[in-house]
Amino acid sequence: MEIRFIVLTILVFCFGLLLIYKNKIISSLTPFWILTFIHLYVPAFYYCLLKGNSYKKFNDIDLSLYMNISIISYSIFIISLLLKVRFPIHKKIIIKSKKSNQLVFIYMLIILFGVLAYTTRHFFEFPLVKAIYNRIIVERPDVSGNIPHYFTFSVFACWIVPCFYFYILEHYSITKLMNIFLLLSLGIFFTIGGNKSTLVYFFIFFWIFCLRMKVDFRLMFMGCVSFAVYFIMKGGLSGSLQLADLISSGVRRFIVTQAAMLINRFAMLRQGYVFSDYPAKDVYMFVYDMDNGSAPTYFIGDLIIKYGMGMALVLYIFILSFLFAISNKLDHHKVATKYQLWTFFSITYFLGQAGISKSNMYRPIAILLNYMILTFLENHQMRKEKSL
Repeated sequence: MEIRFIVLTILVFCFGLLLIYKNKIISSLTPFWILTFIHLYVPAFYYCLLKGNSYKKFNDIDLSLYMNISIISYSIFIISLLLKVRFPIHKKIIIKSKKSNQLVFIYMLIILFGVLAYTTRHFFEFPLVKAIYNRIIVERPDVSGNIPHYFTFSVFACWIVPCFYFYILEHYSITKLMNIFLLLSLGIFFTIGGNKSTLVYFFIFFWIFCLRMKVDFRLMFMGCVSFAVYFIMKGGLSGSLQLADLISSGVRRFIVTQAAMLINRFAMLRQGYVFSDYPAKDVYMFVYDMDNGSAPTYFIGDLIIKYGMGMALVLYIFILSFLFAISNKLDHHKVATKYQLWTFFSITYFLGQAGISKSNMYRPIAILLNYMILTFLENHQMRKEKSL
């Protein structure tokens, strides 16, 4: 197992050097590289080098299988940088127009009105509001089902509305004060339902593509906000938890928890566990001995459960190749806009954080549909202008 960890570490190091050599530190896949580093390397470091025990319902056999998967993954990543993967992609996927569009504006207003109406209707039922005003912790509505249609709302509030934000940045002139207001509004949409990771990954995206990975007070501020939200959602306002415990819990939650669920899937497979149609809930029950949550992870875990190792690896390579091809198209001559990059990031986020399941596939489909609508409205406007 030690040899596997050394090989994996060398591959990760070589991959990082190759990103620098190829000038790919900032690219459309940068958030995905961060996700894969967390899911495919950090657990190996945590369990092999630091001898961690959190979420450990697996043995060394399962950990060795996990590192084999990680070694294969990073080998694929390295090959993808050495050999540019290209598929024929229609040129209209990349929109080059920077002009404001009345049809897009009306479309955004309709969606925003619906999101605001839903938020107002259920405002005092949201976990963040209860944590602040009542100082009580309630289950996230996507787990408990306490707020009707929350799953649909979260798709619009956490993924489609941010796409609108980046569209507005690139097509309208707004003041710094208005930009701050929009960011605060997005922060509320991200956190009001109790989901903490979406806010963190929005900050990561913003840091990469808007701040160009500058390390300054803005990065520190985003880190402080992330911990503040975690502090509130974990009951910090009740005074029953220590700040140091919350910080260590937050770090562990971000870099270990979901990644460890991939290894626990391998343990369940080895033990002959029969999975339901919702593997994430099965894994949560296996790890925590409770049935009131879910434990999603990197998408190859669900592929292995459903199709077996051989077919899963074939599908894994195909999906990665498609992502690499799209990325090369987006990065070509740096013509992609931030809202296009956000759409691409959203898909990679769900692959990395939510896996592949029937319920999770609705969200990327909705995100892609939103992008197709924006594309259609933009191209319709350009054709109209050319005909005049």
